[in-house]
Amino acid sequence: MDHTAEWKTGMEQNKKLRIIIAAGLLIWILAIVLFWVFTGPGDAMGYSVLFLYGLLPLSMLVSSALIAGGGFGQGREWVVILLCGAAEMLAEYLTFSLANMILTGCINAPSLLMFALGAIVSLAGIGAGLLFRFGRKSGPR
Repeated sequence: MDHTAEWKTGMEQNKKLRIIIAAGLLIWILAIVLFWVFTGPGDAMGYSVLFLYGLLPLSMLVSSALIAGGGFGQGREWVVILLCGAAEMLAEYLTFSLANMILTGCINAPSLLMFALGAIVSLAGIGAGLLFRFGRKSGPR
């Protein structure tokens, strides 16, 4: 394979990786904006179930699996785990914790439990992606 073909393949992989990251970031931003724009006092349970424990972890699981399964991590999948943990923690901190801080005037610490949730979900996605990638390489038996 010549260098031009390798370069094009690398550019295509970078484009796919950017799309995966952009989709996850868009869902994360949308979840925070929807909290502040469209939720009322009675919507907390529905919002948390739908976004904090549903859509955000699902998007982290899928994006982590796609990154690991596509070989985009190149041995640095641990960064994805940390980023997903931080994203889940910040989603809760920028919604419920911030609303609580505004109402009470007290500053709350970010929840390490939410960080662990995001990291565990991402770890499961990376594991599934790696199993898919290496299972696909070995082929049928």
